[in-house]
Amino acid sequence: MGWRLPLAIALCVVAIAGCGVSGSSSGGMSYPAGPSLAQFGVRERCPQGGDCSDQAMEAIRVALSRLGPEMQNAPITSNGGDAPPEDRLYVEITNDPMLEWRATGAEGSSAAFRIDLTDSDEYIVVAPRLAFGLADVDAAAIRDALFVAR
Repeated sequence: MGWRLPLAIALCVVAIAGCGVSGSSSGGMSYPAGPSLAQFGVRERCPQGGDCSDQAMEAIRVALSRLGPEMQNAPITSNGGDAPPEDRLYVEITNDPMLEWRATGAEGSSAAFRIDLTDSDEYIVVAPRLAFGLADVDAAAIRDALFVAR
């Protein structure tokens, strides 16, 4: 019993020191799973995450630097906080610190994004009711990193 407290303190010091040395960022990625993906004719490329999530995040970072024009009447209008429509193949990203984005005629930063990969007019929602088109190559890189055809 007496060794648990010193061990816990040591682990906390290591964790805090590690964050201080390397800097910290946190984030998450989610998308429909299992049977929900089947309606879009795809399945997860890496059910356990790993390299697939890393590759997708790299593709998203590239896409954020070269977004297209603003999309009007996008089916998904929120970058997070509410449930996306069930009939959409989306990827939701949260990141701390915020990620910068550049689009045709606009730029900014956000901590949450939703990407709609359902149709051929792929887009990313960067803020409530603010969406921009994705280049075909960027949409394909994100889709291919996360999903494979059934």
